[in-house]
Amino acid sequence: MKIIAHRGNLNGPDPETENTPNQILKAIDAGFEVEVDMWFHGQNRLMLGHDRPTTHIETGVFQMYALHLWVHWKRESGLLFGITCLNETRQFMHDMEAKAKVSDGSIWLYPGTPITDDMLSAPAIVACLPELAPDWDISQATHICTDYPLKYREKYGTV
Repeated sequence: MKIIAHRGNLNGPDPETENTPNQILKAIDAGFEVEVDMWFHGQNRLMLGHDRPTTHIETGVFQMYALHLWVHWKRESGLLFGITCLNETRQFMHDMEAKAKVSDGSIWLYPGTPITDDMLSAPAIVACLPELAPDWDISQATHICTDYPLKYREKYGTV
């Protein structure tokens, strides 16, 4: 099972550092893929941030790490830009829907959403934040996205 660092967090939520370039690079350096919350502002301007855009990230820097990222677009305009210009990156958009389809055909699951037979042919099944649904059967997930990737690496022994 592969492990994705939610917003770059390594040992739990940290609003001060999550979704920042330094934290994302720390998580990548630790061997994890990273889910990032991304906003698009005109003229190819990309911004990181969960509830609102907070930190500018250069498109070139972003593209350098694209293969390590799962981009959660916060607005539809970002998703349209991303699919057009950042096509090497796995991208999706959702709020609280039970599941979202990722640009590469993977399935991103909201905490507690059951994994069903029709999902098993997807390139990846990502169980997001299993720590919020402790009884969730994620045995058929291929990836976990968590605020505690170091803890889950101990449990599953993979990244």
